[in-house]
Amino acid sequence: MIGDRTRHRQMEREELIRPEALRRKYLSAESRPLAGGKNLLRNAVLVLVAITVSAALLLTFTSYKVTEQAPGVLVPLEGLQKLSIGGSGRLDSLLVEEGDPVRPGQALAKVSLASVSQFSETHDLRIEAVRKRRDSLLEKLPLHEREHALAMRRNSELLAHADQSLLTARRKQALLRERIRVSERHLRQIESLFEAAAITTFQFDEAYAAHLQLEQEAAETERQEAEQEIRLKGLEADLRQQELAKDQLDLALREEIDQLSSEIRQLQTQRSVDLRADRAGLVATIAVRAGDSFRAGQPLIYLGPEQSVLAAELYVPSRVIGKLAVGQQVLLSYESFDYREYGRYAATIESVAGARLDPREQLLPLSLLNEPVYRVRAALEQQSVEGPEEHALLAGMQFQANIVTDELPLIGLVFKPLRSLRGLVW
Repeated sequence: MIGDRTRHRQMEREELIRPEALRRKYLSAESRPLAGGKNLLRNAVLVLVAITVSAALLLTFTSYKVTEQAPGVLVPLEGLQKLSIGGSGRLDSLLVEEGDPVRPGQALAKVSLASVSQFSETHDLRIEAVRKRRDSLLEKLPLHEREHALAMRRNSELLAHADQSLLTARRKQALLRERIRVSERHLRQIESLFEAAAITTFQFDEAYAAHLQLEQEAAETERQEAEQEIRLKGLEADLRQQELAKDQLDLALREEIDQLSSEIRQLQTQRSVDLRADRAGLVATIAVRAGDSFRAGQPLIYLGPEQSVLAAELYVPSRVIGKLAVGQQVLLSYESFDYREYGRYAATIESVAGARLDPREQLLPLSLLNEPVYRVRAALEQQSVEGPEEHALLAGMQFQANIVTDELPLIGLVFKPLRSLRGLVW
């Protein structure tokens, strides 16, 4: 058995060192690296194909939004009041800022008219109007004094009459009480006589009826006395109220007269005209800045109501207006608040005006517009901005609106230059 194994191993060694066996071993060793290279190349091709397919899918199914920007301003839904001057000139100085509350008659800006003649004429008319108002109030003072004196005299007479009526009612009441006491004694005597059958029933009833009549008269007199007391107190209260109203009116008239006199003195010495508010409200937009010139009738300041809901008013160029629709959302970034800290805020388009506005022909709240635009109204989702702090939005604040005009797959961005040749090449 051991000898067979030894011979088998001897034959295997002889087989391995034969030339044919050595040649097969060499060829097998040479072909092994070539097979590894082919596998590596095949794997690389598969990875490249996978990447290409993934990129194609990404470009096809991932979309990007084409956006345009449009400027705008916040306006109250109730509308703005335009404040202007009758002539052309220059705005010397502003006395208020956007967002400031104003009261009726408050000076908002000082302006100089274009010519001295225009200035003098307008200035003189203003002085004359103020002087007439002051003179009218001065004439009112003595008239008011006379009216108050007459009213006080009438009230004093009514008060004296009411006091006398109350005194008469009290005297009458005292007399009736005395008569009732006498009547009660007489009635007791009559009852005794009636019980003794000394008088008839008719005589007893007659005495009793007379006593009841006295009691009724006493009750009526007591009611009249109470009414006179109430009337007297009312007249006294009216008298005090009239005195207080007279003092308040006198004070208001004298304060207005002093204010008008001061205004006359200022108008006589100054070389500019005040632009004044006609009503209470908030300064929404300052359309002309200090040092700028203005045309006759050009709005200088837009005045909004004191409290109102704000809306966004966009001024959209013609290249974008056809891509807008009611209900579409836009994103607003306010110039007063850095969007990196406060973000952008959504608004929904409510109306799109059909008329084109040319800033060269019409006066618009935004002075930097240099192309025809369309007015678009959008509703704000919130009336404040949130960031490091929360701030309420104010009428007149300007913003930039980001408007989505198209949405395409990313592959469309790659072939966008070719799309622009449509109609030129094919």
